[in-house]
Amino acid sequence: MGSKQGRFLPAPKKCIRSVLKYINMKKGFYFYDLGAGVGTSVIIAHREFGARARGIEISPILYILAVVNVVAHRVSYKVIRLGSLFKQDLSKAQVVFFF
Repeated sequence: MGSKQGRFLPAPKKCIRSVLKYINMKKGFYFYDLGAGVGTSVIIAHREFGARARGIEISPILYILAVVNVVAHRVSYKVIRLGSLFKQDLSKAQVVFFF
């Protein structure tokens, strides 16, 4: 049986910033990162672009690391959710990030 989770490969911060600038991310946009890892893109989208950022992570270990990371960057822990990306309501999203 195969694993439902992929290998953790973090997106470089420079790449995240470039993508968000390229798509002209606006303050108040709903930003969802599916497979948020340690929450880096959520932090950047929220702090640097003013997005209403949310991260979804299925791995309990990465979820815990993401919560610690967002709190350390003075972002609410509530922006990270533990769960499957296939079971999320993305109807408010203006931006869906998946790396």
